[in-house]
Amino acid sequence: MSTPTAVGGESASGRPTGTGRRWPHVLGVGAIASIYATLYSAYLLGLHATLKDGLADVGEYDQAISGYAHFMGPHSPFIGLRGPGDAGVLQLSDHFTPLLVLLAPFYWIHDGPETLFIETAVLSALPIIPLWIYARRAVARFGHDGRFGRTAATVSAYLVVIGYGVTWPLQMALWFEFHEVFLELPILMWAIERAHAGRLRQAALISLLLLGVKDDMGFVVALFGLYLAAKDATLRDWARLLRRAARRPLLLLGTLRRRDRAWFLALVPIGLGMVWLVAQVLLPAFGGSPNRDFTYTEFGPTQSAALHAMLADPAHTAHTLINTPVKRQTLEMLLWPVLGLCLLSPLSLVAVPLVAERFLSVNQLYWVMPYHYNAFLVPIIFCGGVDGALRLSRWLAWSWRSAKDKPAVAALRGTARRGARSLVASRARPAVARIEARVTGRYPLAISALMMAFAAYVAGYGWNTFARYPMHHMTMASFWNTSAPSVVAAKQAAARIPDGVYVAAATQLGPQLLSRDKVVMWGPPGDRAYPAPSWIVADVQRSSYPFTNVAAQQAEVRRLESAGYRVVFQSDGWVVLHDPSPR
Repeated sequence: MSTPTAVGGESASGRPTGTGRRWPHVLGVGAIASIYATLYSAYLLGLHATLKDGLADVGEYDQAISGYAHFMGPHSPFIGLRGPGDAGVLQLSDHFTPLLVLLAPFYWIHDGPETLFIETAVLSALPIIPLWIYARRAVARFGHDGRFGRTAATVSAYLVVIGYGVTWPLQMALWFEFHEVFLELPILMWAIERAHAGRLRQAALISLLLLGVKDDMGFVVALFGLYLAAKDATLRDWARLLRRAARRPLLLLGTLRRRDRAWFLALVPIGLGMVWLVAQVLLPAFGGSPNRDFTYTEFGPTQSAALHAMLADPAHTAHTLINTPVKRQTLEMLLWPVLGLCLLSPLSLVAVPLVAERFLSVNQLYWVMPYHYNAFLVPIIFCGGVDGALRLSRWLAWSWRSAKDKPAVAALRGTARRGARSLVASRARPAVARIEARVTGRYPLAISALMMAFAAYVAGYGWNTFARYPMHHMTMASFWNTSAPSVVAAKQAAARIPDGVYVAAATQLGPQLLSRDKVVMWGPPGDRAYPAPSWIVADVQRSSYPFTNVAAQQAEVRRLESAGYRVVFQSDGWVVLHDPSPR
C-alpha cells in the first residue's frame, strides 16, 4: 500500500517528500502573512498618525525597549519617576517581560513607537505560518489520499489562516496597539504545531519561552506540559488508568514517572515554580509588589485564602466563571470563530488558566471583549478548533459506515477478545483488519469534505464579522484624515516641546513625543506619583484618560496656571504649559 502524502511536499506525518511542490505554498503562505502584516502595520501607523492611539502600555514598552536598545536597563518613566533626572522605574517591576529585549535591535533603525507598531504587526502575522502547517497536516493525515484530499487539505489550511487574520480577539488586541500577547501568539502557536508534528521535546522547549512573556505564563507552561504528557492517550486510556489507580494509587505514580512522560511533566513544577518566583521574588527585587495583580477578593483577602476557598468549593468557583452576562457573552463569542469545536480537543486544557484567572477576578476589565486579553487564547482556539473539527468529522464519517459491516467487525472483534491466545483469534485479526480497511477506505473522503466546509466557515465568519470590530475603520476616509483641525493643532502643540525634556502629555499626544522626550502621563493630582514636569501638554476639549471628564481637565489646567505654569500655546483645545523655574 502506498504511503499517503500530504500537500506541499510533505507526507502525512509532516516529513518533506520533495521540494518541487513545496515552494508554491511557501510563497503562498508567505504572501498571506505579508499581506496581513502590511494591513496591521497600516492600521497601527494610521492610528498613530491621526492621534487615535494612546500612551497607556505603548509608553511603558516603548521606553523599556529603547532602554534595551541603548544597552541600558529597561527603564520606563511612564511607570514611575523618583525625580526629574531619574531614568524611570524598571519595566520588569510592572510586568515580567524580559523577551522584550528581542525587539530592541530594530530600535537601532528608528527609536520610536513606529518601530514597535511594525514589530507588533509582524508578530501578529507570524502565527499564520505554523497554523497553516498545523491545519494542512491535520487534514492530510486523516483525509482522502487522492487529488481531492490533497486539495482539501491545502484549501482548508489557507481558509483557516485567512480567518485567523481577521479574528475579533486579534483585532481587539491591535486596537490596544501593543501588549505582551503579541509575543505569546507566535510562541504558543509554534509550540502547538511542533507537538502536533510529534516533536514533543521541541514543543516543550519552545513553550519555556512563554516564561519570559508575562508573569502568569507559568500556568500555561504547566498545563501545556500535562497536554504533552497525555497527548497520545485517548479518554478511554485515561479512564482505564484512573480506575486502576483508584485500586492501586502507586500505579498512577509509576505511570507518571515513565521516562517518555517525565520530561514533559517536569514542565508542571517549572511553570508553577516560575509563577511563584516572579511574583514573590523577581517583581519585588525590581521594585514591584507581590500582590499587585491580586484581584480575587471575592474568594479571600489574601492569595492563600482565595486559593483555599476556590479549591474548597469547586461548584461556587465554576459558577463564578459564568455568573454575569458579560462573562457569558465573552465566552460565547470566543467559541463562535470555530463553532465551539475547540472544546472537543485536548488542547482546551491549556486554556483553563487563561480563562480562570480572568473570569474569577473581580476586575471587570478582564471579562469584556475589548482590550487584548482574549487574544491570548487565539492559538488554542484555532488549533483546537481544527483538531476538534477533525475529531468530529472522523466520528461522523465512521458513523456513516455500511450497516452490514458493523456487525461483522463487532463479531470478529468479539472472537478475538474471547480467545486472546487461541488459533481462532489469530485468524480473526486479519479478517478484522480487512473489513476495517474496507470500511475506513470510504470515510477519508467524507473527512476531507467536512474539514473543508469547516475551514470555509472559519474564513467566512472572520470576514463576515470584520465590520463589527476596530479594523473596519480603515475602510473609512476619516480614519486617514491627518488634516483634521484637532490633529493639526496637536502636532503644532508637540512642535512647541523641546527635545530631551521631561514632559507630561495627554494620552493621545504622548506617543508623538516618545522618540525624543522623557514622557509621562498627564493626569489629575495624585493619580501617579510623578515629580512636577517642566512641560505639560493638556487637552481641554476631548476626554483624556485618566481624567473622568473634560471639566476635570479644564480645572487641572487652571490649577497649573495658578501654580506658576505659563501657557505658551493654545489651539483647538490643546494647551502647552511651561514652568520656567529650574528643576
